[in-house]
Amino acid sequence: MKQKMNIDEMIDELIKEERNEEFNPFLATRVMAAVQERQYQKEKKINPAWKTVMVAAGITVAFFLGISIGSLYESESRNDGIMLSNDGAMENFGFYSQIGEE
Repeated sequence: MKQKMNIDEMIDELIKEERNEEFNPFLATRVMAAVQERQYQKEKKINPAWKTVMVAAGITVAFFLGISIGSLYESESRNDGIMLSNDGAMENFGFYSQIGEE
């Protein structure tokens, strides 16, 4: 409990010291001068032609990267032979379709 009182007293002392400290009248002037200096600095602008070149290069790189990644994939199941069959002849569906004709 005594330690808490000491901490509270230290905090109160710090606050009193901060309130009694003198204000620097030139601080606001220096801050405002720095803000205005940054406002008036010229911004470096990129030429629109370079922007177009960079966008075109990015699209080209993305296109070729997509093609190269897509060509890396190979399916493991390969069906070399294809068999075509007539399911109607195999299952003899004619038997079921003639029931109504009896």
